[in-house]
Amino acid sequence: MTSVSISEDIQASASRVWALIGDFGAISDWLPAAEASEADGNGVGAVRKLSLAGGATADERLEAYDDAGRSYTYTVIESSLPMTGYRATIRVEDKGSGACTLHWSSTFEPVGIPEADMAGMIEGSYQGGVENIRARMAG
Repeated sequence: MTSVSISEDIQASASRVWALIGDFGAISDWLPAAEASEADGNGVGAVRKLSLAGGATADERLEAYDDAGRSYTYTVIESSLPMTGYRATIRVEDKGSGACTLHWSSTFEPVGIPEADMAGMIEGSYQGGVENIRARMAG
């Protein structure tokens, strides 16, 4: 099983960052790799359909959601990406003084692609999201 994990500080309050990223169905609002997203349903069990950069697609199911704890966990249930068993958690940790840390971690199995290549693609997507969040919070 391959793991990818980032923890990035953001100079904005945890509540402000969560207001941007906490809507499971609206990931295309802040993640550059997601060109479009649409959710079917709300809450645990909801499925979002993603159109990704480069023409890839992914259907992801919300497995756990904790608004008070500012976190959610989701799995990929169908995807054109070369991996299986993808499970991720995104969480916003309040650091006080108007700052927070975004934690995003996942596990998956690459299929037909070197582990380092797939991990690099996933981490690059996460980093792109963090940079976009930082830009949105600064603006």
